[in-house]
Amino acid sequence: MSAIKAAAGTNATLLFTGFCKVTGWALYNHRNDKAVFLKLYDLARAPIVGTDVPSLKIGIPYATTGDAGTNRADSTLTAGHKFVNGLAYAITAGVADTDTTAVSLDDLIGKLDWTVRTD
Repeated sequence: MSAIKAAAGTNATLLFTGFCKVTGWALYNHRNDKAVFLKLYDLARAPIVGTDVPSLKIGIPYATTGDAGTNRADSTLTAGHKFVNGLAYAITAGVADTDTTAVSLDDLIGKLDWTVRTD
């Protein structure tokens, strides 16, 4: 498990090098005007945001005051999403693979559940 907490920027981060799998997440969007996207990469280095292609994208919607509680994304993957080279991520404000729109401090917080693969 790794805590996810957005800093200002695209947050290009390497979590682990080697075989692993993502088994779930609980993520919260603290913006009130735009969705944010956690992009997961099968890489053994930090991603080059806008150039590397994500293996998995997770969109977290925004919520207006009247929609409190809808600004989250939760999921459990029974079989897991497998990564061969490693697990890296970035956080952007746009869904496109090539998007490089930075987020602000604390726009996205939560956790990413992952384990080392033994298969």
